[in-house]
Amino acid sequence: MKRGVAIGLVLGLLVGSWQTVRAQDLTTQLANFLVDLRNQTLGASNTTILSFTATNTALGTTSTDGLVLTNTTDAAAGAQQISPRIRLRGEGWKTNATAASQTVDWVIENLPVQGAAAPASTLLFKESLDGAAYTTYLTMGGAGVLLQPSTVFGWVGEARFTPNADGIVILTNAAENAGAALDVTTDGKLQVKSRALGVGLVQSGFIATGAAPSVANVGANSCGTSAATIAGNDNAGIVTVGATSGTQCRVTFTTTAPNRWQCVPTNETTANLLRSTAISTTQVDFLGTMVGGDVLSYICMPR
Repeated sequence: MKRGVAIGLVLGLLVGSWQTVRAQDLTTQLANFLVDLRNQTLGASNTTILSFTATNTALGTTSTDGLVLTNTTDAAAGAQQISPRIRLRGEGWKTNATAASQTVDWVIENLPVQGAAAPASTLLFKESLDGAAYTTYLTMGGAGVLLQPSTVFGWVGEARFTPNADGIVILTNAAENAGAALDVTTDGKLQVKSRALGVGLVQSGFIATGAAPSVANVGANSCGTSAATIAGNDNAGIVTVGATSGTQCRVTFTTTAPNRWQCVPTNETTANLLRSTAISTTQVDFLGTMVGGDVLSYICMPR
């Protein structure tokens, strides 16, 4: 059956060529076709076969094979069987010395991935310039659509995304001279930074999430004779003054502010006033008259 199909394909291609170009006789076309078939260079010797059209009719909305490239060898443990690939080749001109035409290739192939209950598949799009090794630029499969780390994703003449490092992507305009960076290198925290990644413009985790900062005495028993406690995160929380009175509690944040931390503290237990003084890019002091056990709530933002 396979031999009959192959013969039918050969005759079909030759007859199609014969219908179009009669400059060569059938014997010559058949000889050239067999040479190309052996060399896997269809159309090189028999130049009358320059294109191929397969037509199916009356399919309606039923998905139907039009062209199948298959590898029928069974896979084994640790030995998957990749599909035959489709290669699209063109020629491009390079202007640097020595100027010349060079091949430009793209291939599309299906790479199986071994699995426990069932295998998976990965569709690969690869590029080769001037016969060099192929570079994979796009991967599609069970893990989603993945781009090569150096690949810029965007829209022609509009916005684009550029990967910078693991967990950091830069969103810019088409000219790449305006934009900002999104940083998720810390779990549960989104930071919006400048394109140069030097300054944190916005940090998420406000009020609801984030690790708790620490609180401590500055001088002897300045935040109570026993250890003060703190609950919350860098942006909002509660300090509970230790036993007996105090006048100064130092809070150390988990995140470094670009310039300083700015806080609004409130004594929820008494009417005594509190104020905040920035000590560094990671610390502030809550100052005022405090009684042991006072609850000091705060809201803080980096700037």
